[in-house]
Amino acid sequence: MRTRFLRLGCFAVAGWACAILLAPSAVAKEKQQPAPQWALDAAKTPTPANIGDASAVILFDEYFIAVDDQNHAIERERYAVRILKPQGRRYSTCEAEYDTDEKLEYFHSWTIAAGGRQFQALDTDFKDEGAYEDQDLQATERFRILNPPAADPGAVVACETQAHLRPYMNFEDWEIQAPIPIVEEALELALPPGGHYADSWSRYSQVKPVETTDNHLRWEIKDMPGLDLENVHGTPPWKRWRHVCA
Repeated sequence: MRTRFLRLGCFAVAGWACAILLAPSAVAKEKQQPAPQWALDAAKTPTPANIGDASAVILFDEYFIAVDDQNHAIERERYAVRILKPQGRRYSTCEAEYDTDEKLEYFHSWTIAAGGRQFQALDTDFKDEGAYEDQDLQATERFRILNPPAADPGAVVACETQAHLRPYMNFEDWEIQAPIPIVEEALELALPPGGHYADSWSRYSQVKPVETTDNHLRWEIKDMPGLDLENVHGTPPWKRWRHVCA
């Protein structure tokens, strides 16, 4: 089964500012901060009864993209997953891609244990590596990868990233299905006055967005089943699973 996704093209044509999306100061990263409200709310989400033998379940996965009048965009992702079995730890390994043109502003993560205790990821829980293993390939893409603390069965791992997207890219692929079930996922798009977009859906019925404010649209999908890959034969993935199937 191939991934279902939405391709969204964004084109800005008038003035607007993205000041509301400024990242927290670098000093805040060094201090232990409590989990934000969105992560606490996600952790309260009950595990659905119809997920079968899944080793983990994505409770919440939200993208927010704000575009300015120069067609520059900032993207924030909030992701929360509950680990159900030891094998489910693989889905708690968050990562963010960046390069010379795609600047990573911040990457935060918290683990909320089954008993409610919180653990915030420290600098030592992150590592950076090249996107490709070919030593002859010249590339600037890199990944920042997190192995979250206390990622045990019953725990919820919540990750939040924010990045400036490549200025010459004006589309986004929202991949809406993963190897594990997803309780709630969303994509929000904030365009400047006069901005417009086009969307194209693949192997999934079109979802109409809700316009929350002027030129601010939100697509939502709930209770997405996991991909059934048991009898699918194919080549090894050329990217990490979250970039192929998330």
